Parts: sequence; C-alpha cells; structure tokens
Amino acid sequence: MADSRAEQSTASLIKVESNLEEFPVFQLGRKRQKGTATYERTIEGTDGSRLKQRFEVSSSKYSLPGPMDMDVYLAVLELLEIRGGMPESGKLNFSLYELVQILGWQPGGRTYAKLKESLRRIALTGIESENAFYSKGEQRHISDTFRLWSVHFSDKRSKRGDASSRHHIRFDEWFIRSFHDYYLKGLDTNFYWRLSSPLSRRLYRLVDHKIGDGTRWEVELFDLQQQIPLADYRFASKIRTVLKPAHEELTTKGYLAGVEYLSGNRMAFRITQSFATRKRALEFRGTPEDLIAIQTLRDEGMSGDVARDLVACYGPRHCLKYADALPHQKNIHSPVGWLRRAIEESYELDPGPAISSEASSATSLQVAEEKTQEAASARRQDGYEWLFG
Repeated sequence: MADSRAEQSTASLIKVESNLEEFPVFQLGRKRQKGTATYERTIEGTDGSRLKQRFEVSSSKYSLPGPMDMDVYLAVLELLEIRGGMPESGKLNFSLYELVQILGWQPGGRTYAKLKESLRRIALTGIESENAFYSKGEQRHISDTFRLWSVHFSDKRSKRGDASSRHHIRFDEWFIRSFHDYYLKGLDTNFYWRLSSPLSRRLYRLVDHKIGDGTRWEVELFDLQQQIPLADYRFASKIRTVLKPAHEELTTKGYLAGVEYLSGNRMAFRITQSFATRKRALEFRGTPEDLIAIQTLRDEGMSGDVARDLVACYGPRHCLKYADALPHQKNIHSPVGWLRRAIEESYELDPGPAISSEASSATSLQVAEEKTQEAASARRQDGYEWLFG
C-alpha cells in the first residue's frame, strides 16, 4: 500500500496520550515479533529515591503492533481530534474510508482488510505496567494491565460499501481517564505524515515528547535503543549507524538542528528554534480560559480541532473578542468563515463593538468560570467532559 497522503487531514496538532509517547508500544523491526516485549528502567527522584519501572507489551493471537499499526493508532487519534476530542462515553464512530483518507492509503478491499486487521491487532494487544504509567488524576505511577481499545465492526453495508459502513472504537477506561485528566501533549501530524521512515516517525514522537518546552534532550544511547525500540545491538557504533538515516531526514525536513555524541555513550538532540517556537505556539495547555474560548467558538458552529488551534495560536481573549463581535456584523454569508478569518487576520472592529466585545469577553470568562466551578463537583476534578461531549 503506497503512501499517497497529501495533506488529507484538517488537523495540524492532535492530542496524544503522554504515556504512549514515552513507552515503546510499537515494534519497529522488519520481522513480525510475537509474544512479549519488555522495557525496564530505573528512574531517580529529586530526593534521591529510585523507582524501578517495567513496561510490557504482549499479544497471544497476532504479532505485536508494528510500524503500520503505529500509523493507524495516530490516524485514530487524528480522527478523534477532528471530531472535537474524547467523548465522555469513550466511543468513537468511524468508517474505514475516513481512516484510509487520513493515512493516505488507496481505498480498496485489500486496504480495508489490512486496516481492520491492524485495528484488531491493537485491540488485542495487552499492556502491563509496574510503576510505569503515570496517572495525573491520582498523582502517582500505577501498576495495572490495560488495552488501548476494543473495536467493533458493523456488518451493514450500503451501495457505497466500506466508504459509508459505520464501525466504532471504544477506548479503554484508563485511556479515557488520561484524556479527561489532560495527561496529553500536542503532536504535529502534518509533519509526522511527511516523514517517510517509521524510525524517523517514532524518533520524532519520542524526542518531541522528551524535549518538552526546551530545545535539547540528552539520553544514554543504549537506553534510547530500548525506548524506541531498536534491535538489541551490542555496540554503540551500530546504534549510531542505524539512527543516522532518521537523523538526516529529521534534519533535512527542519526538525533537528543537530545531534551530538557525548562521552559515556550519551547523545543529545537539538531541535530547530523555528520548530520550537511553533511547538510552543500550538501546544494547547487546557487552562479554564482556553476551554471557555473553545466552547464559545464551537457554539458558533466551528469544529473542535479548528477552535483549539485558534485558541492555542491567538489566545482566548483575542478569540472571544471576535466571537462577541460576530452578532454585530452585517451581510455575512458565512459567520463561521468570517469568525475564523477575523481571528487569524486581526480584523479591525468599529470602536463601539470593539470596546463592548472586550468587556463582554471578560464577562464571558467570569460567568463561564463560575458555571464551570459549580459543575465541577458533578464531574471529574479537571472537568473536561463538557468540552468533549
């Protein structure tokens, strides 16, 4: 299946679950691996304490998830973003055609069969954590067993076949909880899909997660080998050789500013300042003000992913200014289109509406914050269900 994806999706930044960026769920080797893959490490706390972690991926029927499954997983999260985020029920309806479009694959019977097999393989993959997965809601690392989701395929077909057949994924409880607790990070999928190598794609996800708000991440080479994961190479020189093509692709396409090999088999990744600036601008923090502004834009008919990108780029007050000014505009053929252009291009408003909109924005924030606080006791502590419902 050749990858013919060419900016198929409307999403540029999607939310991904942070634990699954940290730990190696998807195996990158050419050979299909069955059974169990284990990742172990010991982390040190600021007080000198040590925590031993074990992360294990296993499958009894299928081989362990591989590079294609990593792409399918990201495509599912991208569709989730396009739909406006995680529903409170954790149920995502989809068609095979929608996912194929995001992936950039050629529609057809064989493609749909491969996609269904991948979704099933992910569904039947078990994850076991011993002090590895971090629960933001509980403020601790947990020991438990999980699956990412269950998948259910409908037998109903229309004249259009798979293009309109409806199926659904039901995310596992811990996965839903991570979204509601907002243990997430932003990932630029437009950039991800531009990368041609599975290793480049995994390395981009890992570095982007570990680097956080900075521009540099330092890691021991053999630890990196396990965390990607690569084959069990004995010599650091071999690991460098294997990583070199991915380093070159990430550098050529503007993500990496450089790779340094340090003493003691350590290495450091540096990302470009332009990418770091864009990353900070797009990274959605999920403050109450952000969520209120996003909901306001959605109430005006804007899709969830577009609303979040606008609030992340331009700030909640800027967005609310134009949302509050919208009712005062005349002869607008597309209110949603005007609102988006006004935010992006910082339209000048008439003095009257501009002043009243600023005051109204402040009032909107205050009233909505009070309503959110009142409803918090009936929801989870961080209360994101009202946004994603």
